[in-house]
Amino acid sequence: MPTHEDGFTAAWNSLGLHEKLEIALRLARPSEFLETDYLIVFAQCWEDAVIQARIKTAYKAVGGWPRDLESAILAVVERLGKLKPLAIHGGKHLVVERFSDIEPEEISWLWHPYIPLGKLTILEGDPGQGKTYLMLAIASALTNGYTLPDQRGRPGPPSNPKQHVLYISAEDGLADTLVPRAIKAEADLHYLHGVRGVSGAEIEPFTFAQLALLEDTIKSIGAKLIIIDPIQAFLGAGVDMHRANEVRPLMAMLARIAERNLCSILLIRHINKGVGKALYRGMGSIDFTAAARSVLVVAESLEDPAKKIMAQAKNSLATVGTSLVFSIRDEGFAWCGASKIDANDLVGQQPVKGQHQRNSAAEWLMETLRADEGELSVQQLQDEAEANGLSWRTLERAKAALHIVSFKKSGSWYWKLPDDSDEMPF
Repeated sequence: MPTHEDGFTAAWNSLGLHEKLEIALRLARPSEFLETDYLIVFAQCWEDAVIQARIKTAYKAVGGWPRDLESAILAVVERLGKLKPLAIHGGKHLVVERFSDIEPEEISWLWHPYIPLGKLTILEGDPGQGKTYLMLAIASALTNGYTLPDQRGRPGPPSNPKQHVLYISAEDGLADTLVPRAIKAEADLHYLHGVRGVSGAEIEPFTFAQLALLEDTIKSIGAKLIIIDPIQAFLGAGVDMHRANEVRPLMAMLARIAERNLCSILLIRHINKGVGKALYRGMGSIDFTAAARSVLVVAESLEDPAKKIMAQAKNSLATVGTSLVFSIRDEGFAWCGASKIDANDLVGQQPVKGQHQRNSAAEWLMETLRADEGELSVQQLQDEAEANGLSWRTLERAKAALHIVSFKKSGSWYWKLPDDSDEMPF
């Protein structure tokens, strides 16, 4: 019997099911077969017809009556409950559960229908589109117990318990960026936590190779939202974000952490420079998108560059949510209602928006140079462009499109319209 001595008990418990079965099949007396520990082993693999025949044969060989053993095993099967391993191979088995034995569960939401609890969510967008401001606005609402915006883009008053939020960022400093922005967003800083790194002789960068530490932290502070910004910064040296076989197990581990702790893990990802549907615009493997239950995208509004739009590209648990509008101004973040544009149109319009910006810059540049007899110093152009909210990079693209001539005069560089510049070239 495997419970005679503590040492033997430890050794027995360390064995796999297949190894335990082989030991049990070599028992010498019928009474040993009926001891609890051996009956549990037999019960765990009783539905495998080949193994069942071996057990009966072994019991009969030592003088036992197979029907007695079968009755005892079936009683244990009943006591073991719903989970029944169906086959054994090298100590491993599949654990199968009948659908009829599974109690249905309602989906829980941190923010319906955008951020589910116990699941992974991805937020995607180009740099500078307000992803961090949006995350801190959400964190502010959660840490204050406010209701996040409904489908009309209207936030509600405090009506929920305050929630802890864990922010892990590789792009923004805690002291000089995230904390000041969180203060401006009026977050309750007691409930907002930032990760500096992993303890040691010196603080080391956190990576997904240390997911056990992440789960311990989630448990210790009771975090309901974990923001990881951006995901590619924490993959570690051994993970290629473009390889599905490396991304898939990582996302599965993150999903299990979210499920075990009934929290929302939100991963921020940049989008690529391609074209196509919103679901295929995120950087790296499509398995990031496949593992997430919700995918959100953020981009500028084509009609009003001062406003941003958050649209939902994927929702595996509910109807896709309405696109919401927000603005980021000197006075802070503000929700601005809802938009009819969907994620595909929002992402698809960004190249059009870029072309619109270049056309506007080219028109401004042509008019500015014409007003100064066709030429102007680069220094003066830079000053005037900045005053008009035009980036120098966009202006350089407009210069190339207009075939502007560069030349040096009196030690300074100038731009000059070409002789045939009566009309815009596009």
